[in-house]
Amino acid sequence: MNPIKNSKSPSVYCFLVCFLMLLPLQGQEATGWRDAFSKLILAEGVEQEALVEQLSQFGDAGIAELYEAWRKGDVYQFEINGVPQVIRQLEDQSWLKVSTGEPIELNQSDIDAAQKLRASRGLRRTMKSLIDTLGLKSESPMVRKDSAKKLGLSQDDEFVPALRARLDIESDSGVRSSIEEALAISLLKNGS
Repeated sequence: MNPIKNSKSPSVYCFLVCFLMLLPLQGQEATGWRDAFSKLILAEGVEQEALVEQLSQFGDAGIAELYEAWRKGDVYQFEINGVPQVIRQLEDQSWLKVSTGEPIELNQSDIDAAQKLRASRGLRRTMKSLIDTLGLKSESPMVRKDSAKKLGLSQDDEFVPALRARLDIESDSGVRSSIEEALAISLLKNGS
């Protein structure tokens, strides 16, 4: 006899089925942006543009943190069994594998073989825009609200498309109000 199937509450059964279906997706956003960023760091040209677009779909604050590490020169390429890996050196001199965020142990010869990676000037410009609007995609309504206010106060017309795009999909009334205010400030300043 199946106790779940014979349960008087079908909602328990539905809950368990839904839970088990979603279990493989757990942590997918964290892995998704990390994997995309790792590929971006190793990519060139048109492939970089596509990966920046992919990365722009995520709202994780870790993106800004990793970008800053890359900009400062704390990101390296290292080969493991002939496969290039992107690793990041932390302030405590430990290392993380960028694509997963997991710690990685390196000996001194591994560290000596690692090559420091830096973003090109053009890519840094592109990434700046992504980083500036990152908060609009956050899961937290408060972060989205604060981001909208910050973008509006900058009065930079560069942010108008991102604010409009977020307004189209925003469901939280408080965040919608902040985005509308940010748009009004930007449009007033720039006469658009």
